[in-house]
Amino acid sequence: MTPREKRAYQDVRIVAAEDILPDYETINSMTHCVVVGDKKIVQFCSENYMLIPNKSITKPFEERLGAEHKFDLNISMYDDRRFWFNYIIKDKLIGGKKDGILPAIKVQNSYDGGLRYILRFGFYRLICSNGMMIPEAGTEETQVTLTHSLGNKNELERAFDRIDDFLSESKEMAEPYQQLMAQKVKSPEERIMDVIEHTKFPSRQAEQVTARFHEELQLGLESTDWITYNALNYQLNHNEEIKMQEHKKEKLDIQLLDYLID
Repeated sequence: MTPREKRAYQDVRIVAAEDILPDYETINSMTHCVVVGDKKIVQFCSENYMLIPNKSITKPFEERLGAEHKFDLNISMYDDRRFWFNYIIKDKLIGGKKDGILPAIKVQNSYDGGLRYILRFGFYRLICSNGMMIPEAGTEETQVTLTHSLGNKNELERAFDRIDDFLSESKEMAEPYQQLMAQKVKSPEERIMDVIEHTKFPSRQAEQVTARFHEELQLGLESTDWITYNALNYQLNHNEEIKMQEHKKEKLDIQLLDYLID
């Protein structure tokens, strides 16, 4: 198990606040707290707060997914309380090896109530390790809102019904990227600034986006909005100067796609 996996799967539990803070009072029904690891409090909550440990989500999910597909797992997390498990399906290549993409399934969970418990569909670009959203993300076709742990058999089956639909329709769901490939770009600098001016992408990263665009041209790719999108998206995936949490990056990614495709 990698250090990141150990951190994502460390012990988490609900503890009565009076047991660890005996000299303090709590408000209303916030009589308990969520503790991660030895003694890190990530949230105050009621005794009945539905805490779902990451391992009760991912382990049954991985067993079922691995029985049918080969996958890689990337984990992102924020402050030991918000988590994103990104499963990249390796045996469903779309496009050629030169610039192919793979379907991806992201499971998100939180210990502080800050994220909805959701399974979301997207894609992963091989050439630059970019995770990519799907236009109109947030619709029934692109995500599954979960109510119980994936250790629950009925919930697991419901999730995999949707996963099977996504994987069987993944080529069709990737068609908007084909539209981007058809949109020629004469001036990368002008196109990049146009997108930045009409979205919430940080303008201070314009130079890095332009540099990435030209790096991809050197790989023999055509100058299109597919490269515009991925030059922007590359910063969201790899630029450590962009300090947004994962769910905010996802919203910005969708905004970039929607603007480019509109």
